Amino acid sequence: MGIRLSGLMSNMDVEALVSDLVSAYKYKKSTVEKKQTKHEWKQDAWKSMNSEIYSFYTGSLASAKFQSTYLNMKTTNVSDASKADVSANGAAANGTQTLEISSIAKASYLTGATLTGVDKDTKLIESLGMSAGSINVLDNEGNVKGTITIDENTTVSDFVNQLQTEAGLKASYDSKYNRIFINSSSTGDSSNFKFDVSDTAALENLSKLGLATADNYTDLGQEVPAAKTLGAYQKGTNCVFKLNGADFESETNTNTVNGLTITAKAKTDGEISIRTETDYDSIYDNIKKTFAEFNKLINSMSAAYNAESAGKYEPLTDEEKEKMSDDQIEKWEKKIKDSLLRRDSTLNGVMEAMTTAFSQTLEIEVGGETKKLSLASFGIQTAGYFVAADNEEKAYHIDGNKDDSLSAMNTDKLMAAIKEDPETVAKFFSKLTEGVYNALGNKMKSTELSSAYKVYNDKQMESEATDIKKEIEKWEDRIADYEDYWYKKFTAMEKALANLQSSQSALSGLLGG
Repeated sequence: MGIRLSGLMSNMDVEALVSDLVSAYKYKKSTVEKKQTKHEWKQDAWKSMNSEIYSFYTGSLASAKFQSTYLNMKTTNVSDASKADVSANGAAANGTQTLEISSIAKASYLTGATLTGVDKDTKLIESLGMSAGSINVLDNEGNVKGTITIDENTTVSDFVNQLQTEAGLKASYDSKYNRIFINSSSTGDSSNFKFDVSDTAALENLSKLGLATADNYTDLGQEVPAAKTLGAYQKGTNCVFKLNGADFESETNTNTVNGLTITAKAKTDGEISIRTETDYDSIYDNIKKTFAEFNKLINSMSAAYNAESAGKYEPLTDEEKEKMSDDQIEKWEKKIKDSLLRRDSTLNGVMEAMTTAFSQTLEIEVGGETKKLSLASFGIQTAGYFVAADNEEKAYHIDGNKDDSLSAMNTDKLMAAIKEDPETVAKFFSKLTEGVYNALGNKMKSTELSSAYKVYNDKQMESEATDIKKEIEKWEDRIADYEDYWYKKFTAMEKALANLQSSQSALSGLLGG
């Protein structure tokens, strides 16, 4: 860019003149910038819509294609719920079963004796008179779980922390009761632990911490000193129970047997009963949930596809915005944004793929019998264009659904079918939704123009965005070049006028003014 002179000699507004001369180029650049803004808005609109579609695809639709989603079971009665919690899945048999719990799984515990004049920062050697050295913690089989080291700087808190980090135990010091509490991190027989007392010094150290037990003295062949306060140790135990007379044992209290998940809470006094039956409500609710989410999605897509035309509305320039209020700008831009996917063929293709898959009549085989079924067989259908609200023509309604004002008063065919033959219902809806899932999955496959799990041509739109950006840069360069061209012209004119004025002044001087 050369030196730009103002119109000092010509008294002309050179900047205004140049601006007018390049205004056509600036207008063309502004047009492309509006195109860029609209393109970015459309990208955002598609990203938002794709997110809704993907959430439906990976959420309720993905789970709805499995029969197990519908064939849930439930426990309707545990005769003594204080003894056990029981839930069931599709593998559980209907009917009444018996449960007897003789032992619940427990962790191993060591509760230390009360300490005097101790807090978490007390140094073990200095204040408790303990000896420097180490103490091994053994597991249930006598193997070393970890080694606790004691030196002149070790405090009660340090000792407790080593039990956790080195031996994998849960430990704490309770300042209210002045005791150390230790327990295993799991339950069952294998959770048992003990301190390895190999000599009198190690035993004495444990004793000063209130952690020595009668077993420690026995291990050294010593008698427990009279009036000696010991730590209280409780061994870990397994959960032992009978289900329908068969014996089971586990290190945990929650166990799944033949479709029943049993959480033992306490020992029973003899047998308690568990009754299971098909969870009709769960089957119904799962189907209802799938269609509720589909309706939300298809209504959103329909609203975008059927949006009013924005006509000649275009994104506003900064200069145009300065002449409008914030409310006017918001309404103007909303008008454009709402119409970005209007009559979009890609959007229509996705809607058609889903609605076509949902409208299929399927052959379902149960017990050697083949039935031809569709959604209408279960009282599920659209309301029709004359009844449905705007942009809800593709939404499905379940007859008898109390939450749907359009179909609540109709006969509930779906629940009747579930109670009569839940297996057929499960097979139909899993096969139907699998078809919808596959149809939508085909729309989300990666292509040269789109990425995986995108129903729109995101790659193409990114390429177009790059092209638009280059086009703007091209117009910026043209404007700069054209401005330089005219500034050079005006600069030359200013110089010529200056030279002319200088010559006139010189001639006037020669002629004596």
